[in-house]
Amino acid sequence: MSLSPGERSRMESEVSLFVDRVLYLWTLRDPDVIEEFRRVIHPGLSAVGTGRDEIVRSNAEDMLRFLGREVAQLPRGVDMHVLSRTIDVIAPGTANALVELEITPVVEPAIPSIYGRMSLNVHRAEGGPWLVTHWHVSVPIAEQVEGEAWPIDALRARTQELERQVAERTAEIVRASRLNLALERIRAQAMAMQESSDLLDIVVTMRSEFTALGHEAHYFWHMRWLETTYEKALTSGDGTRIGMVMTLPRGFHGVAAMDAWERSKEPIGVFPFDAEGAIDYVHKMVTTGRFDQIDPNPPTDDDIRHIGGITFVMARTTHGEIGYSLPGEVPHPPPADLETLTRFAAVFDLAYRRFEDLRQAEAQAREAQIEAALERVRSRAMGMQKPEDVRGVIEYLYAELKGLDATLFEESDWIRLPEAMKAFLREQPSAVSTEAIHRRCFLDAVAKESVSVRATVLLERFVRIVDLAMTRHADLQAAEAAAREARIEASMERVRARAMAMMEPEELDDVVNLLRDEFGRLELEDLETASLFLREGDASARCWFCIAAVDGRISDDILIEFERTAVSRAIGAFFGGSDPRVSIPMTGAARREWIEYCYALSTKLSGFYGGEIPDRTYHLRRFSSGAIAAATPGDLSDESWDVLRRGAGVFELAYSRFQDLQRAREDLRLLKEEKALTERTLAELRATQAQLVQQEKLASLGSLTAGIAHEIKNPLNFVNNFAEVNAELAEEARDALASGDLDGARQALADLEENATQIAKHGKRADSIVRAMMQHARGGASEKETVDVNAFLDEYAALAWHGMRARDASFQAEVLRDFDPDAGTIRAMPQDLGRVVLNLLGNAFDALKGVSGPQVTLTSHRMDAGVEITVSDNGPGIPPAIRDKIFEPFFTTKPTGEGTGLGLSLSYDIVTKGHAGMMTVEERPGGGARFVLALPA
Repeated sequence: MSLSPGERSRMESEVSLFVDRVLYLWTLRDPDVIEEFRRVIHPGLSAVGTGRDEIVRSNAEDMLRFLGREVAQLPRGVDMHVLSRTIDVIAPGTANALVELEITPVVEPAIPSIYGRMSLNVHRAEGGPWLVTHWHVSVPIAEQVEGEAWPIDALRARTQELERQVAERTAEIVRASRLNLALERIRAQAMAMQESSDLLDIVVTMRSEFTALGHEAHYFWHMRWLETTYEKALTSGDGTRIGMVMTLPRGFHGVAAMDAWERSKEPIGVFPFDAEGAIDYVHKMVTTGRFDQIDPNPPTDDDIRHIGGITFVMARTTHGEIGYSLPGEVPHPPPADLETLTRFAAVFDLAYRRFEDLRQAEAQAREAQIEAALERVRSRAMGMQKPEDVRGVIEYLYAELKGLDATLFEESDWIRLPEAMKAFLREQPSAVSTEAIHRRCFLDAVAKESVSVRATVLLERFVRIVDLAMTRHADLQAAEAAAREARIEASMERVRARAMAMMEPEELDDVVNLLRDEFGRLELEDLETASLFLREGDASARCWFCIAAVDGRISDDILIEFERTAVSRAIGAFFGGSDPRVSIPMTGAARREWIEYCYALSTKLSGFYGGEIPDRTYHLRRFSSGAIAAATPGDLSDESWDVLRRGAGVFELAYSRFQDLQRAREDLRLLKEEKALTERTLAELRATQAQLVQQEKLASLGSLTAGIAHEIKNPLNFVNNFAEVNAELAEEARDALASGDLDGARQALADLEENATQIAKHGKRADSIVRAMMQHARGGASEKETVDVNAFLDEYAALAWHGMRARDASFQAEVLRDFDPDAGTIRAMPQDLGRVVLNLLGNAFDALKGVSGPQVTLTSHRMDAGVEITVSDNGPGIPPAIRDKIFEPFFTTKPTGEGTGLGLSLSYDIVTKGHAGMMTVEERPGGGARFVLALPA
């Protein structure tokens, strides 16, 4: 803002007093005040001088050293007269001033003074003192000639020359100062930017400052070079405002010199166009550009021809370029203009960096604002409870859009909507009025003739929220349908559960009543009655009905004959056809005839309607055994038809249950009759099973009898033979004693003693065999005893072998005994375990019939937990298909009559249950079968 007259006067007074102090310190020429002088000059002082001992373009420290030299060169006490003083506050609103002085130092009153000029730039920072920032003094040095005290004429001539030089130099400094101040103003405006759009004001200011410095420029612009486009902002022709804002395709110039300059590193580019070339270039820019802002008064073709063409002058920046235009073809603009433009480009980079920071912050703030609006609309959409809530969401979305960009709703023109948005709106489901969405949300969402890219993107993001709302709308519709479906299914499930809970056929009435209640719970009052017609032949059907009444309901079942009334004939025709459903109108006389017929069949229903019987329509839905029906004042809705269909399916289940219960009564009677027979049969079966088990034991014992007889015969033969020999030896002993042959008597007694030992041995052997046979034949459970494993196996191997030989004298096989010396003893029931060993060995012998080189191996092996016993053979083995069945009771591979199928089953039970062991079967390496017994110690 500019200074008021009073403020300007006060500032000029302050500057004048400050300059007087500077002159006093300068002319005092006292070494003690040099440090005081330091306080009135800026550390970045730029001083320019032309005297013999001055240093051109010195800085503050040089200036102080110069003053020190002047103390020695010039006399003290020089009186410096200020002939004129001009103070120009050159930066309104800031503390900057240009001071121009005409001065003359007076050494002695009789000698003419030397005339000079002095220019100062002074500045005061906020809250600080005034300081000199630029210093220029032009004072000629006296030229003495011998004999002259002061060369007046020479001094005057010198003074005139110096005045000319001072004027030129002062003009140069003034220009530099004004340029610096102009740059400083641009810099200050850049740092004061609050919004990114303020960058356009910087372009206007640059044009104003550029022309204020005496340079010519018509249009002024800045252009950002992006990868595929240019973003350009151009002032109006008079430079007072921004006329155009546009986006152009990269390389649109089509001018080799311009494209080459862009690729180069040259700071300045000058491109003169004649009138037609300039017209073509402007047309290309207009036709290829996308405009966010258009100058209402652009130059016409005649305007361009009138000025004789256009020259474009451009300066490179870090982000692209700034530039201006000149009328006509100007291939060589003034160098000072180009230098100023280069300086402006450097300062504009600072503004552009500020612009980028602001734009990023604005984008973030804008994005946060949009996201907040989107989230509010999204929350509103997700908070929909009913499908019809979508209209409120659309209205809310409209309000949020308007709050974000009010210009979107300045015009109403469907034609100008983006095609994608039109397509979206056309595709909306009929549940929401497309016209309503047009009018309330998007029909007004176009500002002016073309929607900006930013507005289009904003609309597209909100369109996605509409899509979310429509998805939520569809979900709610689906949820309502699913909830309705769940309610219907729950109702049907309650009827279905009641049907399945029926215990007596008479409970079918309760199912019919419940079905009517569930229709009412579903708010399907058009299903005011629930009737069930069950076919009972071709001419009749049984009808269960339930009718809502004031004091509850009336339910009963009646048998109707199809040929009795018009309505019943229609029902009979329906049953005789194939249609899944039918609606039978009951009006007038036909209706009365039907109701009176039903009155006659049901005392509960009689007189229900009183004197006026309303018209109704019977709706029947078929199921396998009949039909479910509803009587309504009019047609059934599709939903009610569907529920009726599902009710028919549920009642079909109920009727099946009804039929099952009827059959169950008859079945119960038959079951009671058969129960006694079954129990008797079971007792006989158990007796037969016990007999078979005993037969198996006896068969096992019988198979051993011959072998045992043979086995016991050997020790008995020994006993008999030794008894006969002993009789002879006793006779010999008596003879020897009689004859006095004591030695012979002793020998005979010794033989008698030896034979007695053998008799006792073979007698015990026979006793052991008999005892084993008795244990094997003993029935029932036995107690566990300590059993020597190897001796036990050896004994039963001999029994099994002799038993096989007794059955088949021609049988031959090698029985190998591979006993572990450390097998030791186990606690076992000998007779039961013996049956297992005999059974396994007997099966092995049977399997070896007809086998070449038959061989059975019986092994024992001591383990940590007990003993492992194996019985293996080299027979044909057990096929894998039946291997899992061989321990099952009554399973046998022997021909009918040769085996009971209980041997291995009993053996498995003895090992696993009686001895807590394991019994398995596997294929023997090299062929054959191997049974493994694992018995605990």
